[in-house]
Amino acid sequence: MKNELLGKKTKIENENVINNEININSDKNFNDKEKAHCLYKEWNYKYKCYKYCKFPICKNKNNLNFCGNHLPLGEEGPNGIMIKCKICNQNIGSNILETHLKKCNKNQDKKYKEISNENIITPRLWIKKEIKLSDIEQNKLEEISKKIELIYEKINPIYDKNILLNEEIINKFSKEETTGKNSKNLNQEISIYCNALNEKLFEINKDDKNTNNSKTLIIELGCGAGGLSKTFQLCNDNENNFSYLLIDRMKYRAKNRYDNFIKSKLNKGTLIREVIDIKDLSLNNYINIYDNFIFISKHLCGEACELSLNKIIDIIKESKNNPNFENKNFCIIIATCCHYLLNSETYCNYKLFQDFDFNKAEFDLMTRISSWGTLKEEEEKNYKIGKKVKMLLDYGRCEYLKENGFKKIKLIQYIDSTITKENFLILTKY
Repeated sequence: MKNELLGKKTKIENENVINNEININSDKNFNDKEKAHCLYKEWNYKYKCYKYCKFPICKNKNNLNFCGNHLPLGEEGPNGIMIKCKICNQNIGSNILETHLKKCNKNQDKKYKEISNENIITPRLWIKKEIKLSDIEQNKLEEISKKIELIYEKINPIYDKNILLNEEIINKFSKEETTGKNSKNLNQEISIYCNALNEKLFEINKDDKNTNNSKTLIIELGCGAGGLSKTFQLCNDNENNFSYLLIDRMKYRAKNRYDNFIKSKLNKGTLIREVIDIKDLSLNNYINIYDNFIFISKHLCGEACELSLNKIIDIIKESKNNPNFENKNFCIIIATCCHYLLNSETYCNYKLFQDFDFNKAEFDLMTRISSWGTLKEEEEKNYKIGKKVKMLLDYGRCEYLKENGFKKIKLIQYIDSTITKENFLILTKY
């Protein structure tokens, strides 16, 4: 309440300064090094109070004591006449309006809303679903729940429970890493690596005569800071000749990513980060260099998983023209999550559910019900139904991969639900 009153008072003071054209520093002479500051007051988060703007006074027509950012509307400053941006309502010079619109935060938000579903990678860019379970009648939810139970009994999806935390690999990390705040993430990543190792996904084809010189490219999709690749490299410890290709559409500051750390641990391999959408991924520059292509991702959310699976299949089809295709390996190591973001238009194997008389509306509602699978109380009926929906959707993905030439597909619970409810992993090899 106190801050609100201060804010109103400061706003009035700023308006008075502008309207009365106060120039308290007009009697003083300032050197080039020592200039008067802007009289506009703004909130200082460090000191939790209002302070004067730190920028120096700019040249303007009426000699007002304001910087180029805080000149009143209609005043002519160094960047032209001050006008209001129609998008963010900020005062801006007419000469730099075009440059401002390219960088305007609210304008960027509008661009994100216009992005189609097929381009979506990171959760912060997703369009929220219109379906709310709280708005659905209880009778309808019970009807869909019974239908889910029936299809689950008929399909009976099989999965393995392999929580693999190899002691030798865990000993490569410090106690703080394995028991501290971030230990949950690390334990998940170690178990993902150990499960892939257990399924021999890092091994090269025995038919290849030059197995000792074979190279492996790890492609992390939706990599973020590159945490999963970092753990893979530390677990591998240069036993295999790994190189890394990190893919994410979002830019990350150098201090917030693990690129340099991974590079310092590499022996002969390389690391490349590409700021692109998954749909724009191409391996044409890598297909003749590497023999083993391993696509990895931890918690690849909702529709991004479908986009990735389709892209991997397209890459394999394109690679068949390569004369050495028979000696190439393509593997998938993806931990799924956020199934509630799927719908009948984007899910890769909607036909599977059509065979069980699920129309589009019912399917979209079923995917929304999958959010029950993340409830805290595991004994609740809703939790069990939500978990079954997640299992069915992941089973459909496995069947889709099988139809497109992948073999030995495994659905694995790789970590305990006490660590994360999103605890299923798809492992397969082409």
